[in-house]
Amino acid sequence: MEDFTQDEDKNTLSCPAGEVRTISARGNVNFGAACTGCPLREQCTKAKGGRKVLITKHHARQRAHRAAAQEPGFRHDYRAYRPLMERSIGWLVAGGNRRLRYRGVEKTTPGCRSARQP
Repeated sequence: MEDFTQDEDKNTLSCPAGEVRTISARGNVNFGAACTGCPLREQCTKAKGGRKVLITKHHARQRAHRAAAQEPGFRHDYRAYRPLMERSIGWLVAGGNRRLRYRGVEKTTPGCRSARQP
């Protein structure tokens, strides 16, 4: 998906071969017939009907995070903090804390008034 280029101003998506398609209101893009004679088809899709792409509301955020993950400092930070988080979650689960006492975000949030009341 990183090879595709999104133009938010024109609401279009371009494939690596240069084909441009409009993004529908639901975020669907269908390259369909454009994939038939495309020299990059084998690298892009194996679907008989051509490449289909879904652009969600979080698409820009996902691309930004993927780009940030390619930076040199990311690996160092990830390796430093991931074991701490995994260990903390493991301790909670091993201690029988798989379930919450209350339902809903408001009641399970620390410091919330409704969480303190039985």
